[in-house]
Amino acid sequence: MYNFKQVEQMLKEYPVIKAEIKNIELDIQEIENMIGFKGVSDNPKPSTPTYKFNSCVENEALSITREKAISKLKVEKANRLKKIERIENALSILSENDGEIIRLYYFKQMPITAISYKLDRTRGQVYKRKSYAVNSMINVLNIGLNEMRQK
Repeated sequence: MYNFKQVEQMLKEYPVIKAEIKNIELDIQEIENMIGFKGVSDNPKPSTPTYKFNSCVENEALSITREKAISKLKVEKANRLKKIERIENALSILSENDGEIIRLYYFKQMPITAISYKLDRTRGQVYKRKSYAVNSMINVLNIGLNEMRQK
């Protein structure tokens, strides 16, 4: 069951999770583009033009290691994408105004005073709408958990 603080933490982490997903995608590309590993040597000239191993066994081991690394990264990416999807799904039920307050406060880290000025609302109204929006999101996030507990 999600509570107010947990949902706030999810919202604060949203931009970070998006950046982590992009970094994971870059890591996967880097591993996929990797040709081989250079051996340790003082000689700046490679022993072979591509730094590839000469042994089929070594090449196969490298391929398996590469596949495992990519597979692990894909699992990490999928987990982060699920978090993003949950947040975006919960955000989708909010009114445009409440969604804007959440985005400005949690994603852009704008102070309440600046949000109230931008939206032409009092600070009290912004606090009230922010709390209402987070509580609405809690209800959506907890629906699946409640159904699982009832089974």
